[in-house]
Amino acid sequence: MYQTSRMFGEALRVANKHAPHLVHQINENLSNGPQQANQSASEILNSAKMWEESRDYAKAIDRYLEITEQHFTSKEQLEEIWSNCFNLAMNYQKDKVQEVV
Repeated sequence: MYQTSRMFGEALRVANKHAPHLVHQINENLSNGPQQANQSASEILNSAKMWEESRDYAKAIDRYLEITEQHFTSKEQLEEIWSNCFNLAMNYQKDKVQEVV
């Protein structure tokens, strides 16, 4: 499973550089596939940032909410990630504010 997740990460990197029209579909597959459970913190963050950059804030928020204490031991990093998630919800997805809180 971890290898599959790395393959999606690599596919995102290559698509971002050479085939931007494929980034959305690859990120969709990465966000919803069975490999989702085995993704590293950086893979989840990269996916969330791509959703954010494409202005799909609902999906970005969902990805940010997947980050847990198991991904980062630093409380400061977690606070920064979750604060960003909260700000996205407040600014773009008010219906998700309660879920984020």
